[in-house]
Amino acid sequence: MEQQYSSNSNISSDDDQNEREAAIGQGGEDSQDEYGNEANMYDVTIDLGKTGVVERRGIMEVRCRSREVVHGRIEPGVGKYATLLVYDVSFETVKKSRRVTWVKVEFNFASSVVDNSQMPEIWSIAPAGTVTLLQSSQEETVRTLGKLTAGTPELLANVNASIEREKAVTKTTSDSARVIGITTCDEFGQQVGASWIMEENKALKSGVPSLLRCVMLVRRRDNRRFECNVSINAKTDWKTELGRLVGSTTETDDPVYFDPQLPPFSRLRKVDEYDLANLSSVDLDVLAEIRF
Repeated sequence: MEQQYSSNSNISSDDDQNEREAAIGQGGEDSQDEYGNEANMYDVTIDLGKTGVVERRGIMEVRCRSREVVHGRIEPGVGKYATLLVYDVSFETVKKSRRVTWVKVEFNFASSVVDNSQMPEIWSIAPAGTVTLLQSSQEETVRTLGKLTAGTPELLANVNASIEREKAVTKTTSDSARVIGITTCDEFGQQVGASWIMEENKALKSGVPSLLRCVMLVRRRDNRRFECNVSINAKTDWKTELGRLVGSTTETDDPVYFDPQLPPFSRLRKVDEYDLANLSSVDLDVLAEIRF
């Protein structure tokens, strides 16, 4: 299903930078965010020390940051647990002439206990399907030359004659930047992963969005710890390739661990704005964002 969303092109403000710093634990042990949520209560890892899931620095800086980790129930009266997760994946270039042309971001979940029957599963994601941005169209004219020789009826009267004929064909081509969000399954058919692919508008050479806010609602069968492996792969323009993109390497990151027994970590909303007994009621599209 193809959708057309508007993108947010606002540049991050100083307030947003302060929010990021608080999110990675630089606000002090007893600091609170703007909603009064304890900044040190996030449960992104077992040791409560990691909101930055992926970070690579070089000509291109790649970051993945946790924004929301909220545990609760999937629906009222249903014996299934749920966790709402929101992550910001961002790309920043040192030089304006450099760009990322293609990106794939993957989140794969697993139980921290070796038991396939207790695997957490993706309930829903946003953005989902195909989102088109920066649509463009242009006319292209293709000209071809053909030579008429003696075998051509028009020239039968003169066997030594030949002429060239030009044929012009004009067509309209269109292109757009795209973000594609899908869920992925394991060998047992369980939806244990989510991935997003970003593609630039090739005609405009726009590069991919500088920020993608990924939203996932994960259904759980119990309140035991679970984990997530995050990977980011990217393709760039040839100048950036020559300069070595640090962020699209084969480096591996430690899994992100979650403990549902811990309080919520929330940077986008007040925690009490969520119905923890009915997390499926949350509009994931409202939380999702794509920014150039």
